[in-house]
Order: sequence, then structure tokens, then C-alpha cells
Amino acid sequence: MQLAIRMLLQEVGADRVFRVVHLEPGLAWLHPVGETAWPIPSPIDKLVAGLVAGEWIPKAENMPSVPNTPVALERQERRYALVKPLLDAGKADLLMRTDRFALIKARVDELACEGVKTSSQHFSDLLRAWWDGGMTYDALATRYDRCGGPGQRRDNRGEKVGRPNTVASPDVGMNVTEGDWPRLEVGAAFFLKGRLTLAQAHRSVCLNFYSEFREDDAGRLRRVLLDARPSQRQLQYYITRNYPTTVRRRMRLGDHAYELADRAITGRADGDVNAPGDRYEIDATIADTYLVSAYDETRIVGRPVIYSVVDVFSRMVVGAYVGFEGPSWKGAMMALVNMMTDKVAFCAKYDIHIEPDEWPCHHAPVEIMADRGELMSDNLGQRIVRDLHVGISNVRPYRGDMKGIVERTHGTLQRTWGPFNPGYVKPDFGERGAIDYRKKGALTLHEFTKQHILAVLVHNAKPSTTHLPLPEMVSEELAAAPIDFWRWGVRNRGPRLQQLSVDHVAWAVMHRGRARVTARGIKFKGGYYDCGFAQRDSWYERARSGGTWEVEVCYDPGNLGRVYLQPDARTIQALDLLPAYGDLDGKSLFEFEENEAKRKRVEAAGEADRAVTMAEREEQMRRIGEDGSKRLAAKLKDNPDAGDRTKGIRRNRQVEKAAEARRETVAPATAGVAGRLPASRNPLDERRRKALARLKTNENGG
Repeated sequence: MQLAIRMLLQEVGADRVFRVVHLEPGLAWLHPVGETAWPIPSPIDKLVAGLVAGEWIPKAENMPSVPNTPVALERQERRYALVKPLLDAGKADLLMRTDRFALIKARVDELACEGVKTSSQHFSDLLRAWWDGGMTYDALATRYDRCGGPGQRRDNRGEKVGRPNTVASPDVGMNVTEGDWPRLEVGAAFFLKGRLTLAQAHRSVCLNFYSEFREDDAGRLRRVLLDARPSQRQLQYYITRNYPTTVRRRMRLGDHAYELADRAITGRADGDVNAPGDRYEIDATIADTYLVSAYDETRIVGRPVIYSVVDVFSRMVVGAYVGFEGPSWKGAMMALVNMMTDKVAFCAKYDIHIEPDEWPCHHAPVEIMADRGELMSDNLGQRIVRDLHVGISNVRPYRGDMKGIVERTHGTLQRTWGPFNPGYVKPDFGERGAIDYRKKGALTLHEFTKQHILAVLVHNAKPSTTHLPLPEMVSEELAAAPIDFWRWGVRNRGPRLQQLSVDHVAWAVMHRGRARVTARGIKFKGGYYDCGFAQRDSWYERARSGGTWEVEVCYDPGNLGRVYLQPDARTIQALDLLPAYGDLDGKSLFEFEENEAKRKRVEAAGEADRAVTMAEREEQMRRIGEDGSKRLAAKLKDNPDAGDRTKGIRRNRQVEKAAEARRETVAPATAGVAGRLPASRNPLDERRRKALARLKTNENGG
């Protein structure tokens, strides 16, 4: 066992601790820590033997708290300046009693000549403090923690303690005793639990416990405060003494607000992940922009919702979705589908051309962390865990900071596309003098989604200033961009990414709905869809002859251009819109329903005028019918021998047809007769005249 200077040794079975302050051949000088005694010599062989036998044990050093106030630092420097010449004179000389007192006396006399008053006792205290504190500069720091009675209440001995009043009467105020503590506890409850200010809590305490009713000069009772009442500072001292800072802040703010914004931050959000795919975080936020309708760009449809899926290890945005579905599991499903989608094909739908290695994310993770409102659905959670073998963890309510990586990504993405978005809502929205950003909105959902995708590509390629690269990445000359983290992690950390079919993921997580098989196709949300399976099994022919039926489909509310159908347990079919209904392609469910609602409102708005017009037309039709019936009744009355009126209908029809043809003849106006050609120049009219003459001859029996 090796001895060393500054080493602490504790004697087994005793509370005494010694510090080794000097070593010389065969001898060690030990100073009893915390005592007024001086260092004593001890044979080194005896100490080593005691250490080996377990009679002595080394003790760890407990560094004292060093005040850093200007006054404390100045006092520490002054102490060190006093004792430093003694330490430089020789450590061995300070250990011998005669030499030590001679050095101290000489130092006191030297300072006296310089006009500095001190004493031998003061130097003795400084030397003991030097050995007690570890023989360093901080050993001479002021030890305010040893001053007074830490943790003990003081007796006031009947006199007013504390700073005297300089504004109010000297008689105002009191010493707080044990009998006042319950009353101050009420004030503490007012302040901590009742959300009152400290001044309000103090006034409540004084009003309830330190007041009385007195008659004024008019004989009326009035409440007055007693001179002997605690001050606001005394209430504050009571609260500070009995409630630690953590307790006070938690009670004032509440558990949710304290955990979110006031708790200590001692860990890392990615401390338990090791590679890409270990955990994804998913979250939604309302975008700071206003969009317009794809059907009518003059109509503002409000602010969309952005869903993001972020890999915790790399900070890579692995899935994105923009729609009008409020933050919930329904919208989160579309982000999960996009998470599994090949990003080259996804970007191509928005006329964005990328290489596969620019966004190589189309995998499922080991675990997904989300808000309770997004993945708390029982059926949904079971399908994700059972069918996709992906774990789900939900953070506690109002604790968005537990998935702060994806929360922070939202702000980064919005700042990326914000300067280029005409409807971007700036922080001064709603303030006096600010413009109305709603009127600036000019992008449709499709256009904004394209803009957001470009922002994601920028984010994935931009080096981070807070998520620093690993040392191994620096040695490989890789930056701190999410794409570099992803590539390095895939190569070196053995990622646990899962490859799944997009169709199966879509069926497991997408919105469910009911479609109807008809002779015209599979009808869903105003459009008709088709697939090879339905044609092969003659669904449309069966629907026409035997009646329609319903099937379950899943769909993307952000794009009604395609839905999915599972005709059997092992098959998933994609249904595409029929060409006649191609106007639905690229339109969201929100836009479709909003357009349908407007159409119904327009129809409802004109219903009253249409009803009046239709009623007038129907009245006219009724009168025409009544006039005809009256005219026929009059004819039959004048000619009761008309006989069977149903005979000769065909002949009557021919006569009427010929007469009608003559009445409907229209010819351009000429110089001779306006509106009709001369008979000699109209062969068609001549033939009709001859046919009519023959019919009359037949009727007369000719």
C-alpha cells in the first residue's frame, strides 16, 4: 500500500480522520481533520501495516462548496496572501512546534510593520484550515456552511430580531414564534395552492388572524390590522424554509406545466437508441399557412395539418403527410403509410425528381413513439403490433417534450418553406396593424405538399448545429446532416429496419370505409373505381342482375385517386378511378366534402325561388288541363251522338300530322311575301296540299 500527500486515512472503529500532510524517510505527518490539534508524526511502516491489516482505510475526499460571490473571493485571496509566505518557507518547519511559532511570530511582525493588524491565533486557524481543506487554494475559502446553526431555529429572547423598520412605525412587526406557524401555513397554502400572489396571501393572513374590530369616532365598528403582525418577508421566509424550490414550483405551476417547462433536464432524448430504426417519433402540428380550395381558388379552406415521422438516431424525416385531418390517429396513419412508401415514386407524384440515395427511407422501425391521441385506438394499435410487428409507446398527456425531436423538426421545416409561402402566418398575426395573412393564401393542398416535401429534402441534407456527429463519423469525414447519420448508422450500427409491403401497411393503418359494388363500378365518395379482380370475377355484371352489395375499403383522405380492397385474406387490391371521374384524382376528402357542402348550400339558397317558379308553372299546367276538359265537355254536350270516339284514331292522326306539318312550315322572308315562298316555288308545300286533298276525298266516300 502506497502513502501519498493529501491522502485521507480513517481509523477503523473510530470517527477520527487524518490527512497525510508531509512525508519524509520513515516518517509520515498526520493532521487530525476538523480538530484544533497540530500534525503528529507516525512511522510509515506502522501505517502501511495497519492499512494491510485493515486497521486503517483510505477515505474519499469530499470537496466542500466554495462560495463565488465577489466578497467571498476577495476574502479567500486575502487569506491566501497572508499564509503563502509561511507555506513557501518550508513545510517541514511548520510541523515542529518551536519552528512553527517562530515563523508565525515573524510573519505577524512583518505585517505589523506594513500596517496590517493580525494575530498568531489567526495564522494558526489558517494553517489548520489549509490542512483540513486538502492543501489547495480552495482550502482557504470562506465556509459559510459552518456559520450559525444550519437547520436550527433561533430563539429571539424576547426582543425583535431582524432589520428594524425604517418606513413604518418601529412598533409594527413581531417575532414569529411556533404559535404563528399554523397561520403562516395557511398563507403558504394561499400562495402555493390558491395561485395568489405573495402580497395577496400575506394580506389574507393578516386579515384573518392579525386583525380586530374597533369603534371609530362615529361609533362604527371597523376592522383594523394589529401592529403585531408578520411581515410579507417573514411569510416568504417561512415558505422558502419549509418548501424546497422543486416543491414550490410544482405546486405553483401544476404537474403538467412543471414537467414540461420547469423540471431539470439531465438526460438525452436519444440516449437509448443505437442505430437507425430503433425508434421513430410521430407527431402532428397545424401549419402556419392558409390554403385555398383546389375546386375554386377564391375560397380559403384554412390551415392544413402536417404529420412528420422522424428517426431518433439520425433526425431523418422518414415519413411526411399533409392533409386537413385534425391531429389524430386518422391522419397519423397516412404518415405511417408514407413512411413505408418508396420516396422516389412518392416525389415523382409531385413532379419532384430525386435519386434513391437522397431519401432512402421506406422501412418500419422497432418502435414508434406518439401522442396518446394519435395511436391510442384499440383496433389500430392491435393491427400495428399484430400485423406489422411494430411496437407502440405513447407519451403521457401534455408531455410533448418527451418526443422533442419531432416537435423541434416541425419548427425547422416551417422556417424552411415559410419565406416562400404566400399564406405564411408570421408571429405578428392578430396584432394591431398586422396584415391579414389569410387573404394572402394562394396555394392548394397539392401545391403546399410539394413545397413541404422540398423542405424535408433540405432538412435531411442540412448539417445540424445541435446534433453533433459521432467521433467515428468525423474520422470518415461525414457531416452532421441527418442523411449522413442515416448512411453511417446503416453501415456501421446494424440497423433493425423492417421491410414491409406498402399495400399491407396501407391496409393495416389506413382509414376504413364502405364502398358499394354497382354495375357502373365500385362507388366510393362520389367516384367510381375499378380493379382487375372485380372484372375477372364479373362483379359489375352480378351487381346489375342480382343487386348491389357493400365491401370494406381503406383510403387516403388526402388523395381520393386510389383506394384499397381486400377481397380475400391474402390479397390486397388497389382500386383506381375510372377515367370519367378523374377530376377526383389528387383531391382530398376534405376538399371533396367541402365542395359537396357548397353545392348543397347553393341548391338550398335557390330553393325558395325555384319553388315559386315551379308552382307557377304547375298552376299554368293545371289551368291548361282544366280548359281542355271543359272544352271537350261542351263539345260532347252539343253533339251527344258522337258515337265511339276511340274509332279512327290512326286516320285522325294522319290528318292532324299533315295539318301540323303545314302549320310548322317556316321559310325565309322574300321580297314578295314575308315569311313564305310562293306556292309555285315550294314543291314540298305542293305535295302536302295534294295529300291533304286526297285524305278529304276519302273521308267524303270518294
